Amino acid sequence: PDGKLLADLAWKRFEVDGLRVGVIGLTTTETPEITAGGMAAGCAFRPAAEALAELLPEVEAESDLVVVLSHLGHEGDLALAKAFPGIDVIVGGHSHTVVPEPVFVGETFVVQAGSCGRMLGRLEVTVETATGRVRKVEGSLLEVTADFPVSARTAAIVKTWEDRVAAEVDVKIGTATKAYDKAGLKTRIEAIYREILETDMGFQNPGGIRATLSAGDVTIRHVWTILPFENTLVRVHVLGMNLPDGMRPEGGDVDPHHVYTVATNSFVADHADRYFPNGIEGIDDSGIMMRDAVVEWVREHGGFEKK
Repeated sequence: PDGKLLADLAWKRFEVDGLRVGVIGLTTTETPEITAGGMAAGCAFRPAAEALAELLPEVEAESDLVVVLSHLGHEGDLALAKAFPGIDVIVGGHSHTVVPEPVFVGETFVVQAGSCGRMLGRLEVTVETATGRVRKVEGSLLEVTADFPVSARTAAIVKTWEDRVAAEVDVKIGTATKAYDKAGLKTRIEAIYREILETDMGFQNPGGIRATLSAGDVTIRHVWTILPFENTLVRVHVLGMNLPDGMRPEGGDVDPHHVYTVATNSFVADHADRYFPNGIEGIDDSGIMMRDAVVEWVREHGGFEKK
């Protein structure tokens, strides 16, 4: 809010074997719309091209190699590469695009390694130190498998946290009689929300479900992995005529003048204009943590289905 940069630095230079590597980080202006309400309050997210136009001359002057770490999506990266030939490499994210080999745009190479740590991107750049010109670029994606080399340092950090939480989350609370994909989990979670808040219907935004579920034991860890966000359960009031397409109460008939209740999460409520574009009549936040509610429902019913 005071106009200062949220990050520690606008860009940073790294010295690598005598090579000066300038790194700039850019993120999407959509951040306030794709994060929970209030998380970005007071912060202004400048267009990437606007910020880059100011930074790039300084970075180029003090660097042999210019790298942009981007959270703009692959199409946004390609547009930046076309507009700013002074960038040598763009390492992208946000769109979860699998780019098997570097994409060449002018003199800029654009890469991205999908999402969720399934792939590790490896990029080798050969630079002529006298001129700073990139002479060779080789890149590929390596699939992360169970036999992938393990970093002892990273493993030690993970173990520290695992030792703290395992006893709390590796607790069986039910059994899944079948496997669930994300669409199947969405349906069941919506039904659970509806029952907990005693509403006409339930709604879970698809992007809020971050894992699938295999048949077998269901633990607290499973629920937390499926629903990793700090959201509460919320009751939204909507006129029948304003219900979004595909959202119907049990029975399917809709009275356009009746106010229906929808059980959902606080992220959806915070962005009600996106999920209920025709307007709502009101919102009630239950204060109940979404994950805790689902954990208790699964524990009570022995799984994601009623017995």
